[in-house]
Amino acid sequence: MKKPIAVLMALVLAFSLTACGEDKKVPSDEPEVQSSADGETENSRIEVDEGLFNVTITIPADYAGEAVSQEALDEEVADKKYKSATLNEDGSITYVMSKSQHNKIIKELRAGIDESLASMPDSYDNIASVKAENDYTNFIVTLNSEELGFEESFTVLGFTILSGYYYMFKGEDVPNVNVDFVSGATGEVVHSWNSDSLDDAAED
Repeated sequence: MKKPIAVLMALVLAFSLTACGEDKKVPSDEPEVQSSADGETENSRIEVDEGLFNVTITIPADYAGEAVSQEALDEEVADKKYKSATLNEDGSITYVMSKSQHNKIIKELRAGIDESLASMPDSYDNIASVKAENDYTNFIVTLNSEELGFEESFTVLGFTILSGYYYMFKGEDVPNVNVDFVSGATGEVVHSWNSDSLDDAAED
């Protein structure tokens, strides 16, 4: 079954393998993922309710996976990974965990993101390294050339997804994401991208 950490890692994997596929188009039907404070459940929504002692996270059916059973969830609860885990009628999964269990998941998310960023040069010929700053709100991509290629230009979508999911699981508003592409030879910024530009384009 897919655990919360696996949800993000599945996206990370798809992001990292972009260079290996033949289709380089940006998906236009990517489901919107956003936190909810009103308790409403939607197929594309991750809900995080952080109480005084516990944290409740609901993973929508679209991301929970099909091979999920209540028995498997009960085993994880028995292993004290969560306080409770419930397979809902709509296929979503609701986890209730302590603050310490939630902190452990956040640490695992950070480790998974860092590992994925470190492996990006293996998938993109023109990327020498990737560095994340300001708690995954600013990404610095060092290129092997002085030009930003078509392939690596689409990584901005992946950075936005990574940052978004990280903050969703933290139960915080998704921040603005900035990506700087830097020439490894000169150290100069070749191109800068900011997620605010998407909002500006939508308004236009």
